[in-house]
This record gives sequence, C-alpha cells and structure tokens, in this order.
Amino acid sequence: MIKDKDIKRLLDDSNNSKQIITRIWDLCLHYLEGRQHLVYDRSMSNYVVGRELQGNRQRATINLLLNLYRNIISRLTINYPSVAVLPASPTPDDIVKAKSSETALHYYWNSADCKQLLEKAIKWLVSCGNVGLNTYYDPDKECVMTEVISPYDIFFEKGAIDYNDSRFVAIRRFHVREELAEMFPEHKEYIMKAPSYTQQDQTSDYGYTAQNHSVPQGRLETYDFYDKHGELRICLNDKVLFKTKTPKGIMPFQHIRYTDVPNRIWGLGLLEPLIELQTLYNTARAQIIKNVELMSNPKWLVPKTAGVNPNAITNRAGEKIFYNPAGGTPQQIPMAGLPAYVIQNIQQISEEMKDVAGIHSVSLGRRQVGVTSGKGIEALATQDISQLQITQQQIEDAVKQMAKVVLVMMKTYYKEAKFVRMLDRTGKVIFKQLRDTDIVDDPEIFIEAGSMFRAEADDKDARIVQMLQLGLIDKETALKEMTFRTGNAYALEEMEDLAHAEEILAAVADGQQVEIFATDNLDAFMEVFSNYIKSDDFYSKPLERQEYIRDVFHAIIDKKMGGQTNIMRDDKVYPRQVNNQEQLAENVVQLNSPEARMAQLNQGLDLADQQAELNSLQRDEATFTRDAMGGGETI
Repeated sequence: MIKDKDIKRLLDDSNNSKQIITRIWDLCLHYLEGRQHLVYDRSMSNYVVGRELQGNRQRATINLLLNLYRNIISRLTINYPSVAVLPASPTPDDIVKAKSSETALHYYWNSADCKQLLEKAIKWLVSCGNVGLNTYYDPDKECVMTEVISPYDIFFEKGAIDYNDSRFVAIRRFHVREELAEMFPEHKEYIMKAPSYTQQDQTSDYGYTAQNHSVPQGRLETYDFYDKHGELRICLNDKVLFKTKTPKGIMPFQHIRYTDVPNRIWGLGLLEPLIELQTLYNTARAQIIKNVELMSNPKWLVPKTAGVNPNAITNRAGEKIFYNPAGGTPQQIPMAGLPAYVIQNIQQISEEMKDVAGIHSVSLGRRQVGVTSGKGIEALATQDISQLQITQQQIEDAVKQMAKVVLVMMKTYYKEAKFVRMLDRTGKVIFKQLRDTDIVDDPEIFIEAGSMFRAEADDKDARIVQMLQLGLIDKETALKEMTFRTGNAYALEEMEDLAHAEEILAAVADGQQVEIFATDNLDAFMEVFSNYIKSDDFYSKPLERQEYIRDVFHAIIDKKMGGQTNIMRDDKVYPRQVNNQEQLAENVVQLNSPEARMAQLNQGLDLADQQAELNSLQRDEATFTRDAMGGGETI
C-alpha cells in the first residue's frame, strides 16, 4: 500500500523519467504540423529553428507525414470496435443477463458518444503512440462518463517496463483555483494559497512546448492517483484532497499503445520512426530546388578589362549588359545537370517512408510503381490493413475493459429509476439483471470486442435485411423494425419475455399462486421451465413442490400444443379455464400437487361466482321485461 506522504516523491520521479519521451512527442507533433527544421535548445528547453537554417531560402518542407497520418486515422476510425456481450452458458438466465448488459452498453455507447471519443483517442495514438481512457462516475450529472487522456497527462512508476508492472497510474488535470476550492471546500484555504502551474514548469520539467501544449495561466495542477489496490486519491502538491475506493476495486483506466515494444512501457507511434526519413526527404528536395535555381541563373565569366559594372548582371529578362569588346567577352558557365541517382534517392526515401508506416501507394489511391497485376495490388492493400491488426487489438482490449468498468459502475451507482429513464420499459429488467450479475469477481458474462454492432441507420437496415433473407425474421417484423428504426426491438421483447418467465418460475418454485395467460410468450415459458426441470435445483426441491412445477409446466405444454386461436384477453393457460363443474372435477383429478389443486379449485369458485352473477342478470332482465309489458309484481 502506497502511503500519502510518498505520493509526491513518486510523481516527481515519474515526471523526471518521462522528459525524454515527451521531447520525442513534441518533435512528432511539430513535424506533423509542418515545423520540420528544428533543433533542441537546452537553454530554452524548447525546439527552435536551427541557426544554420535561418534566412536560408532553399529550406524546403514537403510534409509527407500528414497524408500518412490522415490515412491511418481514417482506417482505424472506420474499423472502430463496438461491444457485444456473450452469455456464459446457453441457459435463459445467462442469456437475459447478457442481453441486458449489452442493451445497457449500447445505450451508453450512444449517450457517451463513444465513437467520437475513440476518434479523439486514435489521433493521440497515431501521433504519439500512447493514449488513455478513463471511466468515472460524475455525481453532478448522475451518470457514468469516459474521457480521453493525453499521453502527456499519464504517469507511471519510474522504472516500470509494463502497465501491470507499475504500482500506480496517475492522471494529471488542470483546474481553475476557484472551481477546485468549490469542489473541496474543506481544503479551501490550502487551495487558495497553493502556487499556480507556471510556464517554466511546463517547459523545463515535462519537456513541453508552448506551441502545442500551452496551459492557461493561474491553473492548479492536480493528480488522480490510482493504485493497484483500487484506491483513488486526488492530490495537490503534497496534500491529499480526497480519498475513496473504486467500485469492486476495479481499475477504471486503460492504456492503449500504437505499437507495443517489449521492455518499454510507452508505445511507439506512427510518426516517431518517420522523423529522420522526413528530414532526409526535405534535405534532398531542398538540394534539387537549389540546383534548379542555380541552373536558371548560371554563373558569369566577366574579364576585368571588359568594363562591366558588377551590378549590371541580374536575373531580369531581356536586360542589356554593356561591355568593352576589347577587354574580353562576358559569358555564362552552364551548370552540370543533376545525376539520375538524386531523383532515385528521393523516390527511395518516399517509398521507405511508406514501408515503415505500413502504407503503400495503392492504399493512398495511387498506382504502385512496378505492380500491374490486380492480385498484386489486392495483396498489397490487404497487407497494409493486416499491419494495423496489432493496433486494433490494443483498442479492442481497452474497449473491452472499459465496457466492464461501465457495467460495474452502472451496477454500483444507478438506481432503478435511472434505468427506467434510460431504457424505458426494458429498464426494470436490465436493472434487475445487472443487480443479479457478478461482473468482476465471478464473471457470468463475457464481453466480445470487435463485434461491430453499428449504430448508424444504414447498418441497422442492412442487418435487418440480411436477417430477413436468412429467414430469421418474418416480413412484418422486418418492416416494423425498419419503419420505426427500432433496430432489434424483437430481441428486446424476447429478453423481456424470458425475464418474465424467470420471475414466474421463481414464484412457482417458492410455492406461490401464479397466473399465466394465453397472450404470454409460451415459447419463453416452455424454454425456462424445461431448462429448470433438468437442473439440480429442481430435484433438490420437496416432492410436493416438484409436482407443482410439473403441473404448471404441463398446463403450458397443453395450451401450446392445442394452438392459440381465438385467444381472449382473460384466457388463462394456468390455472386452466373451466366452463362447468364436470370439467373442473376432471382437471382437479389430473393434478398432483396440493398447490395446483387449490389454484384449480379457485377457478371453480370463480365459475360459481360467474354462474351466480349470470343467474342474477337473467332474473333482472326477466323482471325488466315484465314491467315494460305492464306485468304485475313478482312474488
């Protein structure tokens, strides 16, 4: 367990060990923006334009990194992962839990705009090779939220070579002094006197550059300090402002790396290996530009006795140069042309940059030199996509862990009313199923990233049409789903039916009297009761209870096998409907359990009440008819 007094020292050590990597990130961002003729000035702790390049007109910047950066981001954004939840077993109970969890995550995916968050994360991932996702519960907004953490604001233990090897993860934040004092009023006096985060800190301690990562003046620097024991501490300088435990001891932070390098906690980005090649490319292009300028303005040989003014020869077109022919004739010296290997060298550097980035010309929409076969072009494009699989796997793993954290926090902080507001009629079912699910310690659901359920309307319609073509749904269901944009409402209805059948089964197993109507989903009831009768829990019940469950199950089977035509609203599957005393006696004889017989006899009482009410109505009708016809008083 890390003590409060040691946090400041651990964070200072982490800051100092991170200086070199932050300078690399600074350089990558500078190059991406087009500032590519830089040297590091130790006195200024910043990147500046090289003195030998200042005023040099032949300095060229051909930014090949930008197109590669945009292409990779586009590919990773299009193939963003979504989440599907798989049941731990094929039992209806686990299926309902999995579907409830997936529905809750699907709502969160849209409400938290996770697609936009991943796009932001991918930009940091490609440029600097690292990014973080942090999930937390906001008590003011009363909702679970996920945020993207810049790699500059992530800190691990000094010397750690892996994320799991570090004893802590710290997230840096910058706050307005007054807002921070309002958040922690018990420490208001300390907060108001605390020193502000200065620009000097920004450039010397962390290797930042003001152009890319400026922080407004007057901000206070705090750290969210997570240790491996599930404890969160919010620290300002050497003081702990707040301390709490994360739900179930989870780690709500996920670290994503573009390329995972062994024995290195920080990932390798797309741009870092391309910096030197980009510099060589700029140098070669500048040489060509300089040569072109010299060839268009060649040197002159002017005899001293020619009498030509030194300022007479310029690069103006059609100028007249006067000289003394007796003193010699001025003449131009033609410049030697560029060797062929210079152009080849530039092309080679460009191709090497694409090879290092894992992108060939065909992926950029251009023809690949030397490749004319359609199969060859297709193979190159496939290879480019496959090289991103490692990065996609990193993103999917992070999304998978984030989804688990979201479910744990929903289970911890959300009340039933919150789920009802979120998910309308399915909210109660989802609230109950999440409450009954142990997600972390003994997982009953499994989260599958990369499943690609898409929230866009075209994707939903395409999926519905595909299911219709496969015969999985009928035309009426497909039309309803596509018309009302409900996507998979039929699956939610099935989830509700299974949950309702589970509740009825639980009541029957406890010996309570229940009612099952013919309008209920009898398929769901048959599946739930059938699976339960095969379980050990059923055989552990007393014999009378087993017979009661069997009697209810037999009633469901009889109604299902007998068809469901002309179903009335009050038509019951269990207890069975009776029309006369003879049918009542026959049904009672067929039952084994006392509970089932009592429920059936209650139907007999209802039948007697209905018969008495019918007789009363008939007598009233006869009396009304005689009175209307002028009859006398009935005795």
